[in-house]
Formats: sequence, structure tokens, C-alpha cells
Amino acid sequence: MGIHFSAARGEGDMRKEDYDPDKDTIISPPQVPEICPETIGLLKKYVISDDLIHSYDAEVSQVNVIYVKKKEITIGTLYPTPSTLRIKFDLKYSAYTAAYGRIYKNGGAIGTERSTSSDTYVTFSEDIEFEEGDTIQLYLKSGNVEGYSWSRNLRIYGKTQYLTLVEALPLTTAGKEAPFVATNTL
Repeated sequence: MGIHFSAARGEGDMRKEDYDPDKDTIISPPQVPEICPETIGLLKKYVISDDLIHSYDAEVSQVNVIYVKKKEITIGTLYPTPSTLRIKFDLKYSAYTAAYGRIYKNGGAIGTERSTSSDTYVTFSEDIEFEEGDTIQLYLKSGNVEGYSWSRNLRIYGKTQYLTLVEALPLTTAGKEAPFVATNTL
């Protein structure tokens, strides 16, 4: 399995320069990598899609008129890094106000400010570039001090895809077993 090596010359071809009389051994002919069919598809990477790969579904609320962090996910593994992740979350309001939500990266606003005046959940989606070690954070605020913003289902979407032979050849490592790993940290 994997990359095999074959002799540069035909099997059984032995020339004088292949024998080292000082060591009484046969010098192996130069090794040439040969890509075998089972090699293709062993290495994986993350690609953007609508397939759910991580979720933080707990419902949270916010009554403050300034943004407050309510959820956080820390990316442990992301291959390749950086990669664009599809982030989705649900948002609704209650009691006389609009609800506002925004995605932050490592404490800085990066996503588009989203808002709704719906009393049922509305799903918002955005594609944002992240790297290993980054935090994906959901901040909420309400339109006034009497109303609540509610959110749930902070989710990351994507899928694992095998590397093509062209992508795999320049790699110096065997890739990563899990192209995406994350932890809910707030």
C-alpha cells in the first residue's frame, strides 16, 4: 500500500558497478517512486459544503444593547489551513425589538451584522476564512433594553475530501487523519 519503489533497470540486470567487493554486497539500483492505485485517496482535506461537521446548539439570549459574546468554538485542526468555513446560526427576537447577531474571529468582528424582527428563528449563513487555533464566536445584542435576542445552532459546515494526486505529491507529511476538529469553549 502507498508509494512503492521499483528498480530503475530491469530485474536481474547486474553490472560491475552494482557490486561492492569491499563489503561483499550488491548495491541496490536507484529507487524510483511508483504511484500505486491504493495511494490515491489516502490523504484528506476539508472543503466547504452544506454538510454539518460541528455544532453548538444550546439556546442563548441577550438583553443588552451592546454586543456580548454568547458562544465560542475553538478550531483545533483544520487542513489545509487557512480554509473558508461555512458558519450558520439561528436568530430571533422577543418583546418589542429586533435581534442582532454577528460572527467574530479571535475577538474581532469579521462577519456581517445580521438582524431580524421575527419571533421565530431565522437562519443566517456566511463563509469566512479561519486557521487552526482560531476561535469562532457568536455575539448578540438586542435593539432595546426591554427586548431579548435569542440564538441557537451555531454550526460549521464542510466535508472531508480526498486529495488528488497533484495535491498529495508535494506534501512532506502524511496529511491529517481528521481535517477538521473543534471544541465548544464558552
